[in-house]
Formats: sequence, C-alpha cells, structure tokens
Amino acid sequence: MIDAQSVLFLFTAFTTVKLEMQKLSDGSEHIAKAKGQTCFQLLEVQRKVSALESDSCMLIQSLELMQQERAGLSAKLLEQSAFYTKVAEELNAKFQDQLEHFHSHRCTIGQRKHSMGQGNEKVKRHKLNLRTAITRFNEIRGLNAQIVAENAEMKEYIMQMKCRASDFKVGGGRPPVYLYIHLTAHSATEA
Repeated sequence: MIDAQSVLFLFTAFTTVKLEMQKLSDGSEHIAKAKGQTCFQLLEVQRKVSALESDSCMLIQSLELMQQERAGLSAKLLEQSAFYTKVAEELNAKFQDQLEHFHSHRCTIGQRKHSMGQGNEKVKRHKLNLRTAITRFNEIRGLNAQIVAENAEMKEYIMQMKCRASDFKVGGGRPPVYLYIHLTAHSATEA
C-alpha cells in the first residue's frame, strides 16, 4: 500500500523530472537556434569570401591589363624618343652645314660687290635658307622639349603603376582570407 508520504515524494519527483525535461527541451531549442545562427554566419562568411575572391580576380586582371598598357606605352615612348632624337640630330647637322656654307659664302659675297644683281640674289637665297634652317631647328628643339616632357610624365606614370602593383601584391595590409575565416568562425562559436 502506498502511503501519502510516498505519493507526495513521487509527485515531487515527477514534477522535478518534468521541469528537468522542460529545461532540456528549452536547452535543445536554444542549441538548435545557436546552431542555425552559426550556420547562417558561416554562410555569410563564405559569401563574403567568394565576393573577395571575385574582386581579387578582377583586380589581378586589371593589374595585368595595366602592366600590358604600361609596357606598350613605354615601348611607344622609347620609339618616339629615338625618332625625334634622330630627327633633331639630322636637322642640327643640316643647320650646321648651312651655317658653315653661309659663313663661307658671306666673305665671297662681300668681295663680289661689283656684280650686285647676282650677288644680292645669292645673299637673299642664303638668308632665306638660314632663316628656314633656324625655324626648323627651333621647331625641332620645341618637339624635343615636348618629347622630354612626355617621357618624364610617362616615367612618373610608370612609377605610380609600379607602386600600385607592389601595394596590390603585398596585400595592402589586409589579413589573409584563411585568417579572416578562422577568426570569424571562432567568434561565432564563442557567441
């Protein structure tokens, strides 16, 4: 026969077991929610990593295109610089020849004053040639200065591209992707 004290003990034990089962049920719900939140955070991290990898690929392609463009521009500038240097040297040589020719004929023209009509024509022609040569020489000098300025600008541009490329290769101070994933996963498990 069961006495009242035993019934009370069984009822208390039953109530305690029921409360413990409720706590376990609440705990498992909390664990399931935490697991779902962790999975969501992990998916979010994976999405961000995928986006970063995509951005990285695009940046690498852009960098390669910039390097190709830089190489092409450098070659073009070197070619132009060589061409203009050659033209400047040729014009300078022609100018010097014409100047020497003018000086050598100036003396003979002064001695031939008796044939004024013919001498004046030669003097006029030589003066015209001299003016033309001086004008050409000044034009070449201007072109040469322009090429030197363009070369300086291109060298500066190339140096900027090299700096950007080296900054990109170094990583710009960002932690590696695997470190970011590890830290994010670690902070998610602590929460």
